[in-house]
Amino acid sequence: LRDSEGRIESILCGGEDITEQVRAAEQVQRLGRIARERERLADLGAIAARLVHDLGNPISGLSMQAQLLIRRVRKQRRPAAESLLQPAERILHAVERLNTLIRGFMDFAREQRLEIEDVDVAVLVRSVLDLWAVQQGDGGVTLELVCDPRVGTVRGDESKLRRVLENLVKNAIDAIGERPGVVRVTVTCPQPGRVRISVADDGPGVAPDVDVFQLFETTKPQGTGIGLAVAKQIVLAHGGGIDFANAIPHGAVFSIDLPIEGPSAAGGDSAR
Repeated sequence: LRDSEGRIESILCGGEDITEQVRAAEQVQRLGRIARERERLADLGAIAARLVHDLGNPISGLSMQAQLLIRRVRKQRRPAAESLLQPAERILHAVERLNTLIRGFMDFAREQRLEIEDVDVAVLVRSVLDLWAVQQGDGGVTLELVCDPRVGTVRGDESKLRRVLENLVKNAIDAIGERPGVVRVTVTCPQPGRVRISVADDGPGVAPDVDVFQLFETTKPQGTGIGLAVAKQIVLAHGGGIDFANAIPHGAVFSIDLPIEGPSAAGGDSAR
């Protein structure tokens, strides 16, 4: 505003709070990413289902023939026959690895139909850590749990969420290897209506060029590259998200975020 001589004496400013609009736009973008990811996983699942169908019977036949050959060699106990034992056992080992891949394909291809119920998050996480503490026995890895007392239940499929957590804990233990180390699972409420479960290890971390959630992508010599792809599919089916980051100075942290009210709270459904 100007005075009678044209000099500026005051300025009028107007504003509008668009916080809710920004939040709504971010929610739309997030749901759009989830929908696109589900479509991509569905396409990959269809490919996996076809591979399972086409490869399953021939691989089963190879396994049966390799086992038959091994039994005959061991029964005859002749030097000429025993020279075939090691190659036959190698064939059987390779076939068993292929069978592991086939089972992984089946898990990935299967629609993630969820049996929704109330899942006590703290009880679930603690039971997974207890299981791995028993399995590793006197191994050098220490398992720790830090749980926010405010965390209660989430609506989800307990058996499938357990599978995701077991995969993350197992990967963390494997990343540490033979040396002493710590796997720490942290359960928090980062924002109203959501629960975050983070699994951190002090291993070497993940190479920057590795997409750990990509089907067949793996850093393990004997890995299949299926476990984390399946885990991601399960988490998305729950309307949640999964990500990871390298820790400083070393190690990795994998985190899953879940809506407390289940898939419907995130715009999802009980199917894939």
